[in-house]
Amino acid sequence: MITVHHLRDTLLTGDGRIGRLPFLLGIGGLAGLSLVVDLLPDDGAVGLVATGLRLPLLFSLACLLSQRLHDIGRAGWWLWPVLGGLFALNALSDGEATAGAALLVVGVLGLWPGQAVFNRYGAPPAGPLSATGPKTS
Repeated sequence: MITVHHLRDTLLTGDGRIGRLPFLLGIGGLAGLSLVVDLLPDDGAVGLVATGLRLPLLFSLACLLSQRLHDIGRAGWWLWPVLGGLFALNALSDGEATAGAALLVVGVLGLWPGQAVFNRYGAPPAGPLSATGPKTS
């Protein structure tokens, strides 16, 4: 069962580890919310609200990516070159190229198996829908 505590630890912190399925579900949820925000007009007060909603979505994306990188044994800072590359690609080309590159990144991270043992970021997630919080020992 997914609790508010579980969602907070998954979407608001980059600590701990997250398995493949919760990562993909989280990315799907964030993508859906992002599509809804993108449907809002970009002008006036609604545009300010839309911009204000995009920042927490980006933060939650960074948290999910960091936790997934931790699960495969990599440092969370690796998400910054990935996100920077996606932003640069978006600025230099059309949205289709950016979407394709983002799907490739999510696909690789979503298919790459996590480490089955305790690593410096914590214990492996216990079940298919679980994530772990910060390392406790």
